[in-house]
Amino acid sequence: MLVALAALLVIVAGYSALTLLGLNANAISAVATAIAAIAAFASASSSSTAARESVRALSYATKPTLSLDVRTTTTGELTVYVANGSLQPAVDVVVRWRLRDGRSERRNLGDLRADTLQSEGLSFGHQGPGVTLEVEPAPGPVSGTDRFEVEYGSTLGATRWVAKWEFQVTYQDDGETAGYSQQVVTVGERELPSSLR
Repeated sequence: MLVALAALLVIVAGYSALTLLGLNANAISAVATAIAAIAAFASASSSSTAARESVRALSYATKPTLSLDVRTTTTGELTVYVANGSLQPAVDVVVRWRLRDGRSERRNLGDLRADTLQSEGLSFGHQGPGVTLEVEPAPGPVSGTDRFEVEYGSTLGATRWVAKWEFQVTYQDDGETAGYSQQVVTVGERELPSSLR
């Protein structure tokens, strides 16, 4: 309250002094107002950028870590397991895939709770909470590349990420035994641009 009163007194005293000196106080006041408006706009713009970057940093601080496990049985059934191995929940999780036979699909998983890091017995290969998806019908006895994407966000901030996996699947049938082998070709993760959210 005292600061506002002091500022008002400075403005009134300055206006009176300009008038006594014979200067056009209204013109000077208009120029000063324009300069103040430009300064306020610049400050607001930098504040907006700072706020946006703060929210982004908060998103990264609470970013979950998801993993994907794809299994093809000897009979060709395909299962996908998406797990959250972090102490942060993953929100609005979406899984998309394009299989070696050309089919594609999208499934919304909702939220994956955080890992409590608690397990019973031996914890070798411990995976966090997750969801198992059955891919039906399976691609069949063909070789090729299966591509998977998992899109997700954190509980704080609007930043979203997309992680990608590619599996090179080989079907072999030598007349006596038949089966599948798979190898991870690429794994990558990136921040999803806001224009694609």
